[in-house]
Amino acid sequence: MEVINISKIDKKRSKIELDSGIIFALYNGEIYKLKIKEGITLDEAFYAAKIVPILKSRIKERTIHILKSRDRTEKELRDKLREGLYPEEIIDYVIDWAKSHRYIDDERYVEFYIESNVSKKSKNRMLYELRQKGISKEYLEDIFEEYEIDEKEQIKKFLEKKNIDVGNLDFKAKGKILNQLLGKGYSYENIMRCL
Repeated sequence: MEVINISKIDKKRSKIELDSGIIFALYNGEIYKLKIKEGITLDEAFYAAKIVPILKSRIKERTIHILKSRDRTEKELRDKLREGLYPEEIIDYVIDWAKSHRYIDDERYVEFYIESNVSKKSKNRMLYELRQKGISKEYLEDIFEEYEIDEKEQIKKFLEKKNIDVGNLDFKAKGKILNQLLGKGYSYENIMRCL
């Protein structure tokens, strides 16, 4: 594997690109110590013995730091680690490690998310947000069958909170509220029943 490019990320770290498509970051001191330079060839054994252990140790620390502030889905964690320029094989390694220690658990994440939002967000809004976090549509359809979401009650609470007198709304004001509620993921039918 030939080192085709080394470029500075900041004062302390640099990005290393190999012709095999592997990209990773090391501290400049590590690059100097390992004698990595553009144009040299790193054999598989050197990469496995010298670089992989550094990356595995660092990615565990990074994962714990990321998860310290809040739970994340597997997709969110993968995306965050990719930003840190970790190779996919190292990311796969730490994802397996995090799952085995139950640091990430998408099913637990979804259940907590739904229970926290079932009374204040529409089903469509929750589905959208969870899909953005990498949760499969099929799994979400199954789990949402277990929850009862009263969208009409949520819409009524929204109207009360905004002190909206539905009986005294003109056409333009109704349209504005309709658009707000559609933007929150409520169905047209439920909105119109409440308006």
